[in-house]
Amino acid sequence: MIDIDCSILENNQVASSTFMLVLEYTKDISWRPGQFVMLRLAEGMDPFLRRPFSILGLHNERLEILYRTRGKATRMLSRMNKGEKLKVLGPLGNGFSEPQENDKVIYVAGGIG
Repeated sequence: MIDIDCSILENNQVASSTFMLVLEYTKDISWRPGQFVMLRLAEGMDPFLRRPFSILGLHNERLEILYRTRGKATRMLSRMNKGEKLKVLGPLGNGFSEPQENDKVIYVAGGIG
């Protein structure tokens, strides 16, 4: 787990109230499906607390997050632009192992980001 400043590469609306956030994530870190990160807007900005977001993808120094605007923090996040910085803590959580070839698996999930 690390805590770093990440630059926004993309923050595009992909559906009604739904955004794809892509951050420059230059640390070489292993992560597992089911893990998440905690995002914080710029220092000194309200809201002060970090918010949890599921990891959609993490590869080629790009951290991808899909989120919906639900409250003050995500509305503020949706207005952030390329080049602005976010504090990222993670990856967090235990995640889960990817199934082996002959495993029978059922995934149950809910929510978004």
